[in-house]
Amino acid sequence: MASLALGACTHGDVPRQPIIPASATPAQTNYELGLLDWRSGEFGAAIGSFSAAISNQPDYTDAYRSRGQLEQALGLNAAAKGDFDHLASLAPRSAEAFLLRARAERAMEQEAEALSDFDRALEIDPSNVPALLGRCRTRGALGDWNGAGADASLVLQRDPSSIDALVEIGIVRCHIPGGWRDGEAEFTRAIALDPLGLRPRLERAKARLKFGDKNGALKDFEYVLARTTESSSDHCESLLGRAAIRWGGGDRSMVIADIAELVLRAPMPTLRFLSGGENPFEGGERREVLAWLADKGPTSAEWFDNLGCIQIGLGYPADARASLRRASELDPGIASAVFYFWVLDAQDSGGGVAAAARLKSRLESAAGPKLTPAQAAAARLLCGEADESGFFREISGLAGSPEEQAALLPQACFYAGMKRLAEGDPEGARSRLREAVWSGPENSVERNLARLELKALANFPAAAGETRTASEGAR
Repeated sequence: MASLALGACTHGDVPRQPIIPASATPAQTNYELGLLDWRSGEFGAAIGSFSAAISNQPDYTDAYRSRGQLEQALGLNAAAKGDFDHLASLAPRSAEAFLLRARAERAMEQEAEALSDFDRALEIDPSNVPALLGRCRTRGALGDWNGAGADASLVLQRDPSSIDALVEIGIVRCHIPGGWRDGEAEFTRAIALDPLGLRPRLERAKARLKFGDKNGALKDFEYVLARTTESSSDHCESLLGRAAIRWGGGDRSMVIADIAELVLRAPMPTLRFLSGGENPFEGGERREVLAWLADKGPTSAEWFDNLGCIQIGLGYPADARASLRRASELDPGIASAVFYFWVLDAQDSGGGVAAAARLKSRLESAAGPKLTPAQAAAARLLCGEADESGFFREISGLAGSPEEQAALLPQACFYAGMKRLAEGDPEGARSRLREAVWSGPENSVERNLARLELKALANFPAAAGETRTASEGAR
């Protein structure tokens, strides 16, 4: 439950340079102040200014648009979707309104709803290239590769040099039996148009690895690695791909160098890629690699804590316990390990009482961890000393800024959901876990664990009338 650095939202995302004319109305003034606050990095003040503009003028479409865009940049996807709902109702003939809402829905992993909104955007503006590309990717996520290919082809008709469209067609063809060489050719065409572009080369590397051209894949992965920062998603995915090639070739010492860097620097992207459909390791290799790394890798508490979190997400509870035990031995004050132990206890016991007792014992030990206020609130909830509504009120009080809200909400919703699951309420757990997925940045630990826990709950029907109480109430 570490605090999160939100690096995705910058002053460069501001829609335009703020201008306050002398004749500005109060609504216009507040809106322009919001843009100025955003540009200055004062995100909470910006959201407050946009909200004031809406209070001044309830049909102010620009204010809804900008507030929603800022909220989404911060990872507050449910709040952003609410603003884009208002925007679509105020401007029902605006393709942009439905495009923005579709993007928020994709961020919330609501692919069917996103597809419907991309369709509506294209009904209004059939030549809207961002909507075509968005629908292409959504259709791919839903397994409609023919439809995805048709959308990418439409983009190419409008812009024959579109790198994005060539990459999407390449991905489509790699998903059609026997079509991977055609897909590789599309990636190569995109690279010829943009020799320095990274995405076409990364997609070609993944296709080559998947279909057996390991030498070609290694060259592409190393090209991307040489041109990306260590914290970037492309760097992470390329390191994993190179590690898979090295593992398959028996070069185990170099695998340590690649994956140890990932686990320490980017544990959540590592978990996402290892748990996704494009995991580069074959069969049972993934667990074998992690177990081998636990024995041969670094010996810091942070390493074992991150490794244990990844093992929880991948469904290896015994391995996770061993890693977390080692983290706690190396640093008894590492609080996150204690909460990860609670998740494992809740999963194992099938009831919250035993898990709560073990958590309380760990927290009361002589060398127990030092908790942040948010962790202390979570501990009271999980130990049965606070109810859920009181817990969310406390978390809302701790979230003094949008950045803090984006960090705390997925944590709160994840632990509330897991507590409901431990108490035998899978439908209630689904509702809270969905909120965890909706309400935080992509690299939030709890958002990623919630996403994987929802997969494990896939056999349970969704609760009727699932709400977004926490996400909406904490604005």
